[in-house]
Amino acid sequence: DVSLVPGNHDAYTRGSHRARRFQCYFGEYITSDLPGAASIPGLGRFPYVRLRGPAAIIGLTSAVPRPPLVASGELGREQRMALHAVLAHEEVQKRTPVIVQHHPPHNPEKRLKAIMSGLVDATEERELLADVGRGLLLHGLQQRRIRRDVSNVLTAVGSTSASLVDEDEHRMGGFNLYEIDEGVKRMEAFRLDRGTGAFVSTPIPV
Repeated sequence: DVSLVPGNHDAYTRGSHRARRFQCYFGEYITSDLPGAASIPGLGRFPYVRLRGPAAIIGLTSAVPRPPLVASGELGREQRMALHAVLAHEEVQKRTPVIVQHHPPHNPEKRLKAIMSGLVDATEERELLADVGRGLLLHGLQQRRIRRDVSNVLTAVGSTSASLVDEDEHRMGGFNLYEIDEGVKRMEAFRLDRGTGAFVSTPIPV
């Protein structure tokens, strides 16, 4: 019932990346229902595919070792090729793909910011996803609710940290809820209301 992907802090050092500590501790949450169809030995179980009713959850890793204060990520050519193969798989074609990765597929406009925290191969990923017929791409990193179109039918959605308390309502802790059928039927965000302690529905800004 739980699917995870690593963030930049999960592979921040070369030691943790080589030892695949994330995979060791969270292995039960990154299993694949299509063994051998996607996973690349060098990436340790990624990409993985979980078939859940009308949804095909595709977990990617963009977490790579970086120098201190640098949070950029990269999927890499092999993983992008594996993603292309996964999206063409007959079991995935029957379902709505839900791609999950830590770094968003759209980089900051400022070049320095993109170098420091962007996805190195964001352009290549968007080109790969241009022909996907429907689906979602869920990401983190930015710690704010945000929505961007990858194509006319594929939307990228970012959520805030679940534990973040912030004056900005777009960054205030919360969660997103999605309803998947033959496409995305519902997409709704909830944020913590500090006054009542309850979670209230809130827009996902573009």
